[in-house]
Amino acid sequence: MLAHRLAEHVVGHYAGIAPRRRAPAGRLHRVLLDRVADVVEARLGDPLTVDDLAAAAALSPFHFARAFKASTGLAPHEYVTSRRMERAKSLLLTSRLSVPEVAYAVGLSNVSHFRRMFRRHTGFLPSDLRPREDRRIGLPAPAQAL
Repeated sequence: MLAHRLAEHVVGHYAGIAPRRRAPAGRLHRVLLDRVADVVEARLGDPLTVDDLAAAAALSPFHFARAFKASTGLAPHEYVTSRRMERAKSLLLTSRLSVPEVAYAVGLSNVSHFRRMFRRHTGFLPSDLRPREDRRIGLPAPAQAL
């Protein structure tokens, strides 16, 4: 290892060739983190496993999970859940989808579980993000005045 570093230094310093930048030991390179984040964003509504994310990084699930946590401070499952809750918050604030529709849109089929997770992550129930008029069954939201 020391010989490799010495060779990199000599080549970089005397030949003017910059060495490749590597991620610190035990961590994922930024390119791999971006690739995994892209997979998560594209598939938030689908079931995602550590195997799926590890495949995007071309690592074994064990090494991926360890390196991902070392790189981000979050386990892969925590990261996916966090992204799902952020997407759910955005959908609740910007769309007319019902709470069950939002839960399904972010990959959660159990609405009760979705509500518990949403409250744990945001401090609010999903219905708390809706205007009062939208919460009454059968009454349309008031029209916007021009």
